Amino acid sequence: MSADFQNAAKGFEDFKTLFNQPHVPLDKCKDLMGKLKLALTKFTSATPSNPDQAKAQLILAREILEHGALLSIKLKDIPSFERYIAQIKPYYYDFGQKLPQSQRQFMILGLNILHLLAKNKLDEFHTELELIPLHFHQDVYIKHPVQLEQYMMEGAYNKVLKAKDSVPHESYSFFMEMLMGTVRDEIADCIAKSYNHLNFLEAQKLLGFSNIDQVKAYATKREWVTSRGPHGEMFVFTKKDGDKSDVPTMKIIQQQLQYARELERII
Repeated sequence: MSADFQNAAKGFEDFKTLFNQPHVPLDKCKDLMGKLKLALTKFTSATPSNPDQAKAQLILAREILEHGALLSIKLKDIPSFERYIAQIKPYYYDFGQKLPQSQRQFMILGLNILHLLAKNKLDEFHTELELIPLHFHQDVYIKHPVQLEQYMMEGAYNKVLKAKDSVPHESYSFFMEMLMGTVRDEIADCIAKSYNHLNFLEAQKLLGFSNIDQVKAYATKREWVTSRGPHGEMFVFTKKDGDKSDVPTMKIIQQQLQYARELERII
């Protein structure tokens, strides 16, 4: 193996030691990953004539990029995550038949489609999903975002909100929080168009918040008007022409919430 490859392999071991700590030193990991990316360009600039050495290079490069994507999530750096995904995909698809399957492949691919779902890029979500062979759609990492997309298409927003507590890997939590925001915004749009007024407690239930303070903070960002009525504080919505167009969606939300309450009573 070349000296560049050996240096990169040593640096990657140092990175993993830091990255796998209970409290990840993000600044140090980011600095090391920058050096690894530079090293990667050096040892991948020439392909060894020995097939085993060439395969080892590809595997190491793939692992470095996978960890770069996971680090980007910890850093909450979405543009960086997207760049890593673009670099990783050739290793999964173009070199897929030449390399042993990565143990992180479906987790990374699942994270990618979850990130697209969270950003409401549904066309790209389906394009990426079609690249994944159908028999792998039952893998837990792929199945999770696929089910979430189905819930959203059905209007079963309560199921989406509950799914944040059952992610297949901790790295999914970041994009789940983004998705919660996307779902809440859709519900909030329906609320504003479907109600003349709504008390704080019902708004809390519909939006999936755990307390009233969270509802108030969210409502402030959306500039919702508050008033005090006979049954306590409430939100008041001024209607505009065409605001009733999403009422059926709101009815679906309410039906799903009622179904969830009945199911909880049965259990």
